[in-house]
Amino acid sequence: MLAADQERPVQVIRPVYKDASGTIIPMSNTVCIKPQFDSKSDEYIILWDDVKMALINPLYAWHEDKVIPFLMDDNSESLQPLRISAYPGVVLDIVIETPRTDAGIESPMTSSTEASTSTTTIPGDHYAPSQNTEATKDCESHPAVINNNPISQELRTLQGHGELLEPNYSSASEFPDPNNDKNDFYNHEQPSIKEHDHSVSEERRSESDEYDEGLMDEDYKKGMEYYLGESVIQDYVKAKECLFKAASHGHAGAQCRLGCMYRKGQGVPQDYFKAMEWYQKAASQGYADAQNKLGYMYYKGCGSIEQDYSKSVEWYLKASNQGNADAQNRLADIYWNGYGVPEDYSKAVEWYQKAASLGDVNAQSNLGFMYHKGYGIDQDDSKAAEWYQKAASQGNAAAQNNLGMMYRNGYGVPKDYSEAIKWYLKAADQGDSDAQKNLGYMYQKGYGVFRDYSQAAEWYEKAAMQGNVDAQNRLADMYWSGYGVAQDYSKAVEWYQMAGNGGHVEAQFTLGVMYQDGFNITRDCLKAAEWYQMAADQGHLKAQLNLGFMYQNGNDVAQDYLKAIELYEMASRQGNRIACCRLGFMYEGGQGVAQNYSKAVEWYQMAARKGDKTAQYRLGSLYRSGVGVTRDYLEAVKWYRKAADRGCCKSRHVLGTLYYHGECLPKDTIEAMEWWEMASRSHQESGNISDFFTENAFHLRLEINTF
Repeated sequence: MLAADQERPVQVIRPVYKDASGTIIPMSNTVCIKPQFDSKSDEYIILWDDVKMALINPLYAWHEDKVIPFLMDDNSESLQPLRISAYPGVVLDIVIETPRTDAGIESPMTSSTEASTSTTTIPGDHYAPSQNTEATKDCESHPAVINNNPISQELRTLQGHGELLEPNYSSASEFPDPNNDKNDFYNHEQPSIKEHDHSVSEERRSESDEYDEGLMDEDYKKGMEYYLGESVIQDYVKAKECLFKAASHGHAGAQCRLGCMYRKGQGVPQDYFKAMEWYQKAASQGYADAQNKLGYMYYKGCGSIEQDYSKSVEWYLKASNQGNADAQNRLADIYWNGYGVPEDYSKAVEWYQKAASLGDVNAQSNLGFMYHKGYGIDQDDSKAAEWYQKAASQGNAAAQNNLGMMYRNGYGVPKDYSEAIKWYLKAADQGDSDAQKNLGYMYQKGYGVFRDYSQAAEWYEKAAMQGNVDAQNRLADMYWSGYGVAQDYSKAVEWYQMAGNGGHVEAQFTLGVMYQDGFNITRDCLKAAEWYQMAADQGHLKAQLNLGFMYQNGNDVAQDYLKAIELYEMASRQGNRIACCRLGFMYEGGQGVAQNYSKAVEWYQMAARKGDKTAQYRLGSLYRSGVGVTRDYLEAVKWYRKAADRGCCKSRHVLGTLYYHGECLPKDTIEAMEWWEMASRSHQESGNISDFFTENAFHLRLEINTF
């Protein structure tokens, strides 16, 4: 499903030890872990359990010649689980016990032949579409879909992202008002499948289950004790030693675990090929978990291993047929995206249902999405809410966010803003950026809470700092308008640019307008064209029109009729009447194409049927003159009247002229005067043409003695 890989800050740590003189001695390469956000202290923290998962026997953290203390509560007792403050942007030294190398065992601290590049998946980093078995705990989350076009396509994500209704600017000079519901792109969210890593407790529970389920080999048991740190101090090197003995005797569980250790660089240098070898040994014995992991390795293309969706499907299917819920969920993702197999929503639903019935929390959330959207199954919001509830009650942050969306909109459940906020908060407290964004919206609108722009801006900023482009765009709106924050156009532009560079189509369009018109920014039409082009490529209608007009008329850019036609055609495919009318004008005038009155008439008719008064006026003129069509005065008058009824000043003037001269219509000076007066009243500010209308009406009045 759709990758929503929005990263929180990364903490870099380095294992060191102190020699007898107290000198700090670096021991290996750095390791990256992801801090957790602590809503109570409003800061990022590092869980000591995460450090222990990444390094062997850590003692304490050291920075700038000082020990970093564990955080304490109001009673001066260490908070549980143990934690320290995060220091993003610096390398924290983690002092460990003096290293040793057991005979015959590779140590990541002493190996000079292979560099360890271990990275640790931190609990709570919740972007993975499959989370029920050991396979997911050991595998980095795989992206579900690549495409992230919020305007012209369905968001192919299950769990998390809201469906975007883009701000509807009525003109290029309008900017979004955060309180204007026209600009509300949060009213109708589309949930999204994100990728979620597993928490430590989930990984330990899954691996302990594997240990408890009757794997009798003593070496394997001992190896798993060292691996998990159960009954003994966690020690990956000793774990590897014991597991290697069991694996060498054909123990499938030990072989699979060794594959995980080589893949993650735990107790051994990271080596994807060795990981594959051990997975293959276990998989060949029918070990479902290893088959699932092989499916992932081929799906991801880890390291220099070539990505191969067909092989990925083959291994996922083998594991799925043995009842591996994680593999079933991942196989459903494969069918959803059409990677290595034809896209098939029905089969995706089938596999999600199997995994969900086995308790896979991500599959439950994904199944909720399929019911909500009616993909591969009859649309049913009540069932969607049920599945979201199952996953949310187990702590799945994305499902909690989506359940909040259901309560906010009354989809499958009674509309209940308070209940929506409750679930948004649960997800937001886990660091879910979409829930944080949605909470910002609730505070901005005053839904279920007192309206509080400051709180709204705070939640938007939390999400924006994680790279959530929707929140970045909304925060930019706040800075532009001065709601909840001090008005700051520079910051607004910064956030719009962040969102625009992240692919947010409305931010791209907004920047195009700002640079074109010079709104509190140096006017730069070339930059405007660049931003318009980005938005236009994503299907943004107004960006296509604005950029097309710039190229058609050469407004501060090199005139380019072909580009203008291309952009107008893109907009016309969305049924836009203005684009159809402009294409008619270009064919009528031979701009960028061979002059073709018949094609001009076709485009004008498309626009005219949609109510475009300019196209209606042009059709009237072409039927009157017989250019591109057979001359037809009745048809000409019909289109002139349609345009005049819509306020077209030129059509009103022409109708007056036709009545005055008796052309196409019976001669009627009184009717002519009325049409000219209407034209004059509707165009008072337009200068000469208005004077002309007024003058004609005045002379007519004199002629027929109406005064």
